[in-house]
Amino acid sequence: MKTNLLIVESPAKARRLATILDPDNGWVVAATYGDLMDLPSRNLGLRFAEGKLELHWRTTLKGRKQLSRLRAVARTVRKTGGQIYVGTAPDREGETLAAHVMQSLQLPKQTTPRVLLYSLEAHAIKRAIARPGRLNGRVVAAQEARRGLDRAVGYELARRLRKTIGRVQAPVLKACAVQAAARKNFRPSIRYRAGFMVNETFFALPLQPLLSEREALKAAESKPARRVVSRTEDREYCSPPAACTTTDVLKVFSDETGV
Repeated sequence: MKTNLLIVESPAKARRLATILDPDNGWVVAATYGDLMDLPSRNLGLRFAEGKLELHWRTTLKGRKQLSRLRAVARTVRKTGGQIYVGTAPDREGETLAAHVMQSLQLPKQTTPRVLLYSLEAHAIKRAIARPGRLNGRVVAAQEARRGLDRAVGYELARRLRKTIGRVQAPVLKACAVQAAARKNFRPSIRYRAGFMVNETFFALPLQPLLSEREALKAAESKPARRVVSRTEDREYCSPPAACTTTDVLKVFSDETGV
């Protein structure tokens, strides 16, 4: 009897699917138990060439064990003339895992059915299997860009800090360090600004802050007015910069590296 194989990422999902895709109806469900490949731990694992970013993926120790099992199941399925479906999570990480599964099991990426499981309800699963798609190379490239940026930014920092750090944490850490240094080196001093009031609205004169009250009064009195009111008032103005998003970080990374 022809047997089909569905590969997912977690054993819990595999058990759930196995209750719906009955083995008696020609289905086998297997799990990868997470990622099969990762970047090497002893070197950067990246290469910039001709405006392109290349990631040097390596099969992990756990991945070798799982692939040995998956290859055995895949061989059995091929002997029956069945089809192999890849049903890892429908997100960037899941799409990249699907690409690694196809690469490791030597499945053609253009023709291997890619099942997107948005729900584990029986009707949704059967509908997804009946209408499979194909591997989305753009989604894989997007995930590799983010993974590569995490690596390029965080690899050396992680070794120094002995903590995991990536594209988001590194700029925040730099901003905190800059602010901490500015606070440490700050020396308070008094500044004066000259201005005038109109209907309870303060208008500052277009002058740089002055270091002495005498200079501020002189600047104020040099402007013709019907009435001059002198008043000293301390005000603090602080406008935080806009939040740095992943898109901003990717743009800076692209501008700096040409990728």
